[in-house]
Amino acid sequence: MSQIRLILILAFCLSHHSYYVQAGEKFLSIIDDIPLAEGLVEKPKTIMIFDSSDGIISEIRAEGVARVSSIMKFYANSLPQLGWEAKLTRAIWRPEGKAFKSLWERGLERLLIEVKAVDGSAEVGFVLTTFNKENR
Repeated sequence: MSQIRLILILAFCLSHHSYYVQAGEKFLSIIDDIPLAEGLVEKPKTIMIFDSSDGIISEIRAEGVARVSSIMKFYANSLPQLGWEAKLTRAIWRPEGKAFKSLWERGLERLLIEVKAVDGSAEVGFVLTTFNKENR
């Protein structure tokens, strides 16, 4: 009886583990609670962190073969589940093409995401500003 119970528990754990692995839940390395949309890969050389008495600014870029509209939809659906509130989303016209910016807020944090198409792929910039309580 105990062997059957152990096998059932092991099967349950393995089935749930594979579900989460398949879901592809990757998060940004320097902004650990911001998910990385499917098809995107971080560009580690773009990491910048600025720490001052006013707060912290963290920046990173990602790129990959993904549609801009899919990336925008991914963040519009996933960020509210993580407590982020959308403040602004707009299209920006540039000589190299159309880009989208979206601004999100959560408590003392402000997240700016810029998504643009570049040579058949997408490039995404993330800038997280975390304000100190007394400076907000």
